[in-house]
Amino acid sequence: MKFSKSRQAILGYDYLISENLRLKSEVYYQQLSQIPVEQKNSTFSIINYGSEFYQSRVDSLVNKGKGKNYGIEITFEHFLTKNYYYLLTSSLFESKYTAGDGKERNTLFNGNYVVNALGGYKFKVGNYHTLSLI
Repeated sequence: MKFSKSRQAILGYDYLISENLRLKSEVYYQQLSQIPVEQKNSTFSIINYGSEFYQSRVDSLVNKGKGKNYGIEITFEHFLTKNYYYLLTSSLFESKYTAGDGKERNTLFNGNYVVNALGGYKFKVGNYHTLSLI
């Protein structure tokens, strides 16, 4: 087996709205090559490996698979001030692969979108300690 290869391009924009607020966006593209796939005509690709708790062993792999990932991410962040902070992120993406049969398919990780929210508050306990609520 050879090493898999990856080519990546990212274009980002970071805008400080105020002293405590930031808006960040990124557009990305990743091209994968020499991905291990089964030598016989099948849908197996190592790209999907790890998506399940148990994965059966596969034999006779060759570096002929491909993959690509592309999308956009947007982050809105409030830095820790006045004892609180928060972070909101959203991502729209595609994740594709081509196995030994030559057909392009969605990877098992292709959820098309992700939205996350995180926040926290710090309580002062005495002169030297804090308690964080996340």
